Amino acid sequence: MTGRAPKTCSWRNPENMAQGCPRRAVEHRGRDYRCEQHPVVENLDANQRARRRRIKPLTTAEKDHIRERDWHVCRECGAPAHQVDHITEIADGGDNRPSNLQLLCDRHHALKTAQSRRDGDPRDAATLRRELSARALRKRRLREQGFYVQ
Repeated sequence: MTGRAPKTCSWRNPENMAQGCPRRAVEHRGRDYRCEQHPVVENLDANQRARRRRIKPLTTAEKDHIRERDWHVCRECGAPAHQVDHITEIADGGDNRPSNLQLLCDRHHALKTAQSRRDGDPRDAATLRRELSARALRKRRLREQGFYVQ
C-alpha cells in the first residue's frame, strides 16, 4: 500500500464537463486515470501523434548561445537585438535546433510575426500590438531608453 488515496476516473461528460465518473480508476496513461467503463481510446495516426508532440521550451543558456552566436545584433538590420526567433515556426514543423533559430530586433520580430499572422490568421498587426503584455511593453520602453541592455 502506497498510503495514497485511490484515484477516481478522469472521464468527463462531453455535454456537462462538471459531471465526471465516480468509479475507481484502474488504468493510468499519462495524466489520465480511467475506470473499466471509460477506457482511453487512441485513434490518432502517426502524423497526428507527431504533430501533438511536446517540444521543450528554450532554456536561458540556449537563448544566450544564440545571442552570442549572432553577436547580439538583428539578422535583418544589424541593430541591437534580443528576440530569439524560429525561422521555421514549430507549428509549421520547425524545431529548437540552433540552425532554426535567429536573433531579431523588436521591430523585425513584430513584422515577421505580423506577416505570419496575416498569412494564417485574420488578425492584423494592430491586434498583435494590443496583445503584448504589460511586462513586454515596460521592457521595450526601458530598452529604448537604454536601461535594459543584453
